[in-house]
Amino acid sequence: MRKRFWFGMLGLLTFIALLTGCAKKEHYIIYKGGPLTVDSFQTRIMALDVDTVSGNVALGFADSLAVVWNPQKREVLNEFYFHHHIINDLAFSPDGKLLVLASGDERLSVNNAVTGKFIDSIALYNGAVTKVAFSYDGRFLAAGFTNSEVDIFELPDMSIFGTFNEHTNVVTEVAFSPNNYELYTAGRDSLFFIMDVEDSLSFKSKQTYGYLDAIAISSDAKYFAQGGTNKMVKVWQWKDENLIPVGWFSRDIAKINDIAFYPTNNKIIVACDQAGQVIFLKHSEPVDSSQKGLETGGVFRLAVLELGRFKAHDKAVRSCAFSRDASKLYTCSDDGTLKTWDVKKILADFKKKGSFLHTEKDLKVSVKKTS
Repeated sequence: MRKRFWFGMLGLLTFIALLTGCAKKEHYIIYKGGPLTVDSFQTRIMALDVDTVSGNVALGFADSLAVVWNPQKREVLNEFYFHHHIINDLAFSPDGKLLVLASGDERLSVNNAVTGKFIDSIALYNGAVTKVAFSYDGRFLAAGFTNSEVDIFELPDMSIFGTFNEHTNVVTEVAFSPNNYELYTAGRDSLFFIMDVEDSLSFKSKQTYGYLDAIAISSDAKYFAQGGTNKMVKVWQWKDENLIPVGWFSRDIAKINDIAFYPTNNKIIVACDQAGQVIFLKHSEPVDSSQKGLETGGVFRLAVLELGRFKAHDKAVRSCAFSRDASKLYTCSDDGTLKTWDVKKILADFKKKGSFLHTEKDLKVSVKKTS
């Protein structure tokens, strides 16, 4: 009798476990095709940037090396050995002539991206240099540090134009708007700022959980997306100088390490995470609920929907960027590989499998007012 009881309990528990597993099982549209190319290196690739002039790719490594890579010929054009610690970030100048490296050795170096020659270095002893970004016209260079400061340098002489010290912990991201001098910054203090480097602070927010590690701005500067340790991608919109929260996505993703807008369609976003995934997302315009003709008064919030995803690397994807002509996506990883993906093929696969069936109406979520 006792055996029957225990066998019965075991069967019941197994049934409950199966039901629970089925309930939690998620279904995604998965791209199962492989990359166009895979190039392997000896150590982790920490940073990636694309020169919009030449189409070349810059890679920064954990062993302090940085290179300019020709993705067509799949060969190294220039190597940069100046630093003695991990390359945390790098950036091409808008004209493609300069390559700036941010290193854990507390130095920022300026190099000739075409010849590979070292030009100058700056050691401010503000801690490790974590992030760098050029303004749209190459006039300014922003650099974030582990001591919580963001320094703004003015080119060509690299004089300090100003210092932003509102953060209280490591600066995790800096990014300039593509058409003005607005600078976006984030830090491990969970704070996020937007400021005009020639004027003043215009926006400040604090994450309720975790901190931001990635910020991307659409090519028309109308939208920006952010992600980080809260395992969520948030999208915002500038409208009549007002910042509107557009929507968010947080379905089965790990810490977000990088985000990029698709250059030819600012409604499509790519997010890369700590688990080695690449997730394609889509958003649409927010809806003004005060418009005449809307049956439900209230606040509309835009849903950010997933188009599809794929496992790009066996380890964390550190950075991603689109090619100059937007036909390819580059991803680099802790597994020491640089992979090139066919964007049109991926999007066509998602569309074939049904993820583009969502209309603008499907993307809108209304919250009715209660009396």
